[in-house]
This record gives sequence, structure tokens and C-alpha cells, in this order.
Amino acid sequence: MACGRHEEARRMALSEVEGLSDKILCYHGYVIFSHHVTQPMPLGSLLLAARKIAPSLSRGTPVVYFLRLCSGITYVGASIDLEQRLADHSSGKACRTTQLDPVVTILRIEVYSTFARARHREAQLKRWSRAKKEALVAGNLVCLHRLSKSRENQPR
Repeated sequence: MACGRHEEARRMALSEVEGLSDKILCYHGYVIFSHHVTQPMPLGSLLLAARKIAPSLSRGTPVVYFLRLCSGITYVGASIDLEQRLADHSSGKACRTTQLDPVVTILRIEVYSTFARARHREAQLKRWSRAKKEALVAGNLVCLHRLSKSRENQPR
């Protein structure tokens, strides 16, 4: 299905899931349905979810973390105190992005040996497309590999 012609699929999808806030994304001809949660996650639940992903994480450990925001966007950040940073995001003090678009859940945590390496990885991830970040979060290595291929020699 071509990107310009997904309105029919959108109507069908929305009629099947009435009441949900769904957004249709289109990437290279593939239609991707993304459910958007409209309620922010309380700090306690957010910290519990983080502990499930990285149970032995301690203060001072450099990490890169992925958050799902209410709008469905994936936010990437780095910190050496994840619990404090999540508290800042929940209270709206961390950045303008999460102040305007609250956190719904934590998706992924990557642990690094130094904060410099974590910041370097964060900068790399922020340059990635949404589709590539979603493939990483989902653990879809085939899709991630396909999206990682060089585009230098591809026609424009």
C-alpha cells in the first residue's frame, strides 16, 4: 500500500478500534499502527518498570534510556541517576518535551561503563529515524539491519 493511499486503511483500523487514539505511520510503503496511551504513568509505576528492565541498576551507573510519551513518540536520554531523572521527567522538570508530553512508560535501558560513552550513544540514537528506534526497542534485528543500510548509493 503506498503512503499516499492509506486513508481507507486508516478508516478501517479506526472503525475496528473505536475509542482508542491510534495513529497511522507509513514507512516505505508499510502501514504501521501505533496505539497512543493518553494517561501518564505515575512515578512509582515508572520506577518499578525501570527496575524490571534493569534490576541491579544503582545510582551513579551511566545509562541511556528510552521513554514512550503520551503522543507515542520515543524519547531518548542519558543519565547517571536514572531514578532521579525519571522523577524529573514525571514532575515536568527534566525538559520541555516531557513537560508538554508526559511519560507513559520506560521501554529500554542500556548500561555503559562511562557517562561519555552513554552520551555518545544518546547522540547517535537521537539521529536515528523513528522506525529504526522502534525496531531497536522491539528487538527486531532483521528490520534494524534493513534500516541501517547505507543510503549513500540509493537513488533520490
